[in-house]
Amino acid sequence: MLELGSELQSMELADLAENTDTGALREQLGRLIGIDEYRHVPAAGSLRHPLEAGLGQAALLCFQGQGEIANPNYLFHRQNEEGVSQALKDTLPYFLGAVAADQAVIRVELADARRDLRRAEEELANARRYSESIDSQVQALLDEAYTSGLVNTRDVSTREEAIDLLRSAVDQSLNSSGSDENLSDRRRDLEVSRLPLRQELRDIADQRAILLDQVGSERGYEDAVEGQMSRLRAVRLVPTARTRSAHSDECPICGNELAEPDATVEQLGDALARLEIQLDGVRSARPRREVALRELNQRADAARQRLRAIDAALVELAAGDRLALQLRSSAEEQAFRRGRIDALLTRLRPAGVTVSEREMAVRRAQRIVDDLAAQLDPDSEREELISRLNIIGSDMTQWATDLGLEHASRPIRLDLNRLTVVTDTEAGPVPLSRVGSAENWVGYHLIAHLALHRYFVGQSRPVPRFLMLDQPTQAYYPSDREQEAGKFEAEDDRQAVRRLFLLMQQVVSDLAPNFQVIVCDHANLDEDWFQEAVGDNNFRGVRLIPDSWISDSSAN
Repeated sequence: MLELGSELQSMELADLAENTDTGALREQLGRLIGIDEYRHVPAAGSLRHPLEAGLGQAALLCFQGQGEIANPNYLFHRQNEEGVSQALKDTLPYFLGAVAADQAVIRVELADARRDLRRAEEELANARRYSESIDSQVQALLDEAYTSGLVNTRDVSTREEAIDLLRSAVDQSLNSSGSDENLSDRRRDLEVSRLPLRQELRDIADQRAILLDQVGSERGYEDAVEGQMSRLRAVRLVPTARTRSAHSDECPICGNELAEPDATVEQLGDALARLEIQLDGVRSARPRREVALRELNQRADAARQRLRAIDAALVELAAGDRLALQLRSSAEEQAFRRGRIDALLTRLRPAGVTVSEREMAVRRAQRIVDDLAAQLDPDSEREELISRLNIIGSDMTQWATDLGLEHASRPIRLDLNRLTVVTDTEAGPVPLSRVGSAENWVGYHLIAHLALHRYFVGQSRPVPRFLMLDQPTQAYYPSDREQEAGKFEAEDDRQAVRRLFLLMQQVVSDLAPNFQVIVCDHANLDEDWFQEAVGDNNFRGVRLIPDSWISDSSAN
């Protein structure tokens, strides 16, 4: 039963009723200790489901069972269970304060913003394609109007000029601007104008083929030259061209000055210099070639568009000719052409405005994506996490020295990727699994968890303010008799255990009254500070649920 309030009284058994479940209870307790609605969202493409941080993950940082505190392979409570290791990796950065609590919300907003950006980009691409089709349609109408005698020119520089010219042809009642022979001449001019366009396309195709062939040839040549240069440099016969003098008189092997310059060294140096000059020449030509290819592609697109417009105009003129046979005069034919042009102009949307609007929409969407992505900068998150782990590692290194642990003279840190303690040595990182003796395993477990909780308390992080340890001194009781008595045969073992409990007392005192360490152990040091901390010295037959409760229940 769960009841909340500032003044609660113990309830009678008859008043107790089930009003919640374990999930809701954990959620409520998590809120009471300050756990925000943090949700870890895996990277795109991951098969894992999002994980919401809660009391269940925080509690994993508060317990060390008897089989865990001396385990060299697992540092955290229940770490060997399925899914627990990944849950710790996903939520520890949050509990350390390295990621914002609203990170999951921002990630969802970023995903939505990226979808909006893709949609805006698709709409912009469609608008641009439509704009290009309008250019082709307008040019075709202009060619048709010119050939029909509705306008006196078809040479315009912009789409707006062409549309204005067409509208003037529609709005004005023009008489035939010339004889049938003149109109036929215009049509022939239109047909002839296709020839240079087709020739231009063939020329462009030939030029592109030449450039692309050069790209392939130069790539092979570049690979061959780089191979020769790497062989010269690999054997260290000569320095690179940036440091080699023009007339080197140094031995290429030992660097000593040669009494007489070796001709072979000079020849190899000159060969290397020539190769580098040739390679630089090839590479310097690459940007110019790319610009040339882009210009050729643009010219080809413009020629194709112009050719399509002429073809479309000729097709419409041919169709109009068939209809003109049925018309009684040239004026009627022009009226037909004007009506057709007017109908097509009416259907054309203002494509230029549409493209401009779509471009603005893309820029707005891109700004939103950039702003959200900046709040989720992985480099910044990584830096925040490393900074916190360095602080925790500093405490661990100091306490390892106090306990006299192996590798204590080297920097010690937490590795959240592998969820273990790592010592950085000259020979490389040494994980806890490669450190010997149960004494070291217990010691490293203890300093890791105390350092974490010291940081949690100091930074007011939402983690329960206690650490419960079961049998941390098990490595110092080699016999059952010693364990039963809580005494040590060796003074070294006693001093090692004393250092463990002194460290616990020191950390608890520093963080008082906001932190406690609960220890279940056989150790019983005959010192005042230790005896004052003992809560109960009975462990045989004493259980969390008293035997009398079970007996009374059975009797009833």
